[in-house]
Amino acid sequence: MPTKEKGFYVGISNPIDVRRNILETSKEIIQVLKRYESFHHIKEEKRAEMNKFRSMVNEITQLMLRLKTSLPPVRIEDLPRREAAETARKSMAPVTEKRVKAAQESASPSSELDRLEQELGKIEDKLKVL
Repeated sequence: MPTKEKGFYVGISNPIDVRRNILETSKEIIQVLKRYESFHHIKEEKRAEMNKFRSMVNEITQLMLRLKTSLPPVRIEDLPRREAAETARKSMAPVTEKRVKAAQESASPSSELDRLEQELGKIEDKLKVL
């Protein structure tokens, strides 16, 4: 027959304070566990969203490949250069003319900003000549 061990008891001073401390600690542990579960849930949501994102990227790349294969092959050298350059110059001309006029109106640069605008206008004029 197994022998029964006798338990012994220890006296605790201020048992109410010890019980309160244990309960507060238990409460904090439960709060930490709740936050852990919350983080775990967020992590799972993130993983699901990343999987969705990856599938979308894969689908986009497949569609891009299909688009590239369906388009006719074009060499860059075959494209007309002058037409594109002229249309770009025409679209830039009104804007640069306004800047040049504004720069000419303020003949003496009173601030750093005015001086920079004048230099920008000169650079754009040089680009227009090219």
